[in-house]
Amino acid sequence: MTMKMQKFKFDGFERITKTKCRKLFEEGKEFYMCPCNLRPGARWNPEILIDVNSINERKGSFLNKEKTSIEVFNQLVIEFTHYNCPDRDCGLYPAFYVTPAVEVQEETSK
Repeated sequence: MTMKMQKFKFDGFERITKTKCRKLFEEGKEFYMCPCNLRPGARWNPEILIDVNSINERKGSFLNKEKTSIEVFNQLVIEFTHYNCPDRDCGLYPAFYVTPAVEVQEETSK
């Protein structure tokens, strides 16, 4: 049985699939991760902005330079899940979001 992702759009954030998020990561575009039961843009800002360019700048300090972008993406998701998705209240897995600025850049590049 396959579960479908719930589509949400609120406060300027649109939920996207992990596959689409992985493509954005490979293209060097920004996206947000947030525990699945929390809303990005809400009080206390539970979302985390993932800026690929800043990750690439620090890559030598905390990531193995030999890793592919997919391996780096998977490592980030695992670490985010470990530290930010501790229970059923927050959610047990991350949800991925983009803001309209990222969507517009995507559409104009097509």
